[in-house]
Amino acid sequence: ESEYAVGENKGSVYLPGAGDNLELTDGLSIGSEDFTFECWINVPQSSDDAIVEFRDANLSATGFTVTVLDNDTIRIYSNSALATVNNLNFLNQWTHICVERVSATTTLYINGVAGATTTSLGNLTDTLFMIGESPHYGGFTGYISDVRLIKGTAVYLSDFIPPTNPVNGESATTFTVTVASTGSGNKYFIDGDQQPTLSLIEGKTYIFDQSDASNATHPLR
Repeated sequence: ESEYAVGENKGSVYLPGAGDNLELTDGLSIGSEDFTFECWINVPQSSDDAIVEFRDANLSATGFTVTVLDNDTIRIYSNSALATVNNLNFLNQWTHICVERVSATTTLYINGVAGATTTSLGNLTDTLFMIGESPHYGGFTGYISDVRLIKGTAVYLSDFIPPTNPVNGESATTFTVTVASTGSGNKYFIDGDQQPTLSLIEGKTYIFDQSDASNATHPLR
């Protein structure tokens, strides 16, 4: 297994299970092209939760979600379970997850090893991109770091050694995340704006840097 140190990657996000997430909806439909989604997770307890949600509606066949199930299963779910990897040991340790489509075949990799495939993901027209929670499934409890989605490119193609350094750090765009008190409670700010509109370009890497001290008193830190 790869050794992963969050301190070398500007930290991680802790999500308490409900109500805290990062959501982007600005034209992020994947379509029918190749793609790579990857992240590192550290799960402290058994759960049945969404790591990432790409479905606009529950059981949508034009999107998918990646979930952890119990304490030993990770799967791709759309309108049904499409690819499932069982008998894993991921509690209380950093685990790399990758979902990658090459032509019509989508592969679920765990720690760089192909565990399951599906040909049932078609034209993914849904635009929701929610990290750490799903309005249709449930909130993720645990740590997430180095989330990356690349549209149009399958990066790995076969079994690989998961990256333990920031992915494409030299060409990444970094957004600074801070927390500040407002009239309606604590709110997240990205580059100083409370509700910014982010223009994200396919194939580019974006880092949401939560190393600022203001995150320390909030569940996202």
